[in-house]
Amino acid sequence: MSIPPNAKEKAFMKAVMDFHNEYGVGYLYGSEWDKSPLQCHHVCGRTYKQNKVHIGHYFILPIPFELHDVHSNHPLNVTNWRHNFTSEFGLQRDLWLRMVNKMIDNYIITKPLPDGIPAAIMASKF
Repeated sequence: MSIPPNAKEKAFMKAVMDFHNEYGVGYLYGSEWDKSPLQCHHVCGRTYKQNKVHIGHYFILPIPFELHDVHSNHPLNVTNWRHNFTSEFGLQRDLWLRMVNKMIDNYIITKPLPDGIPAAIMASKF
């Protein structure tokens, strides 16, 4: 059963995608991906809970289409070959933290997330 995002989750997802569509994702995946069309990747799914904290709509990454879309055969596609993706770019929780810190540094978000969300994400296996 899918859990629709609440207003704060929607605002966070929009901020993530708007920022990265404008400024690129080269700092996460390398400059060759900076101008690629992006998709919003829910790292562990929209309904995921970590330590009883719902993180599904916050634990997202902007990922180039080729590295995310289920129909892409790219060997680093996170949907099809998560371990290859992780070997190349690192754990998704570390990419997420880097992304959130960059957004804070650029005044895109001022208070990252509700209490418990960052700790729950960093405690995940992803």
